[in-house]
Amino acid sequence: MNIKNKLKLISAIVLSFALIIISITIKDAIQTRDSIVRVKELNHLSQKLSLLIHETQKERGASAGFLGSGGKKFATILPKQRVLTTRRLKELNQYLKTLDTSNFSTQLQNAILAFQKDISKITQIRSQISSLSISVKDEVKYYTNLNKKILDIVSLTAKLAEDPALIKSLNAYSNFLK
Repeated sequence: MNIKNKLKLISAIVLSFALIIISITIKDAIQTRDSIVRVKELNHLSQKLSLLIHETQKERGASAGFLGSGGKKFATILPKQRVLTTRRLKELNQYLKTLDTSNFSTQLQNAILAFQKDISKITQIRSQISSLSISVKDEVKYYTNLNKKILDIVSLTAKLAEDPALIKSLNAYSNFLK
């Protein structure tokens, strides 16, 4: 083999290795970007859920006070609190419409569906509270269960993160909310 052909062979080998390394690097970059996008979506979901749980906690307390007093106390606070809760719920629902949950585990998808099923009953529960036709125990049980489902979703988001530092932060945040 002459020197010209040897140089062509060496160049071809170097170029092949360079293309392989570039392909691997691009593949890793795409996977990292996709992971960051998923984590960002989960972070937004956790934020929306934490804002909602703050309002549902206050609504649970105001509802219990309203029921416990036979409708005499919290009569002006409760409607205002319901407006705040409804606003946060609408924000969450708008975000969920844009969220492609097929990118996440079936466990998270099922948790979101279970939450949505329970939250859909809030109008009925509120009606029963307003008419004093539900016990404090049942009202507190509904909101407590609802809040537990919210916290379960936030906990699941921590399990789906891939970065160890992010997992630690999300777990800490989830425990703080609990």
